Amino acid sequence: FNSDREQLIKDIEQNTEILGLANIESVYSEISTGKLTVRDIIDKFTPNEVDEVDIESETFTEKFINKARGVAKGVKVDGVSNALIAFAKCCSPIPGDEIIGYITRGRGITIHKTECSNLPTMHDTEEDRFINVEWDVSVDVSFIVRLKIVAEDRKNLLKDITESISSLNINITSVDITAKDSLAVCILIIDARDTKQVLRLTNKLNQIKDVMFVDRV
Repeated sequence: FNSDREQLIKDIEQNTEILGLANIESVYSEISTGKLTVRDIIDKFTPNEVDEVDIESETFTEKFINKARGVAKGVKVDGVSNALIAFAKCCSPIPGDEIIGYITRGRGITIHKTECSNLPTMHDTEEDRFINVEWDVSVDVSFIVRLKIVAEDRKNLLKDITESISSLNINITSVDITAKDSLAVCILIIDARDTKQVLRLTNKLNQIKDVMFVDRV
């Protein structure tokens, strides 16, 4: 049945007009806001052809969603876990941040920090495009966090920074350091669980000799 699933997914992606929608992004958006279910889609494409129990199984639903867009873990949208969402790159919210969902036409729901400067205000857009969201995380979920470290340039500075991070069992995704006029700027991307873990790391980094400040960016 795996090959049937793969073909069905391709058919859905290539023939969204059967659902009365212009493109696959619109399908994701309709699913994410609850206006369309995977069962609705299956009924349109393969009525009475596929075993009903199997097609409605969480496995098939996740297979379609994951292949199409991906499931963002760690957030409940109006009380529903694992809705189709994306985290805004402009503010990169993590557990502990106050968050809000913004419904973007053709893109589903984007999660922003409530104080994000790129988030439209209620006065600039329709109020019903905002949706209540809350964190719902487990210990095995991590989030991308970007930190900026400014320090006086010296030998072994990068080594001290990476060792401090490793001591807290935090994974480093990337690190970029530049130095000019005896001033070093390090842009660090890590995987973190929540704001508490980031705060612990920030405090530890600030204790490193010659570090001037550490900011989340």
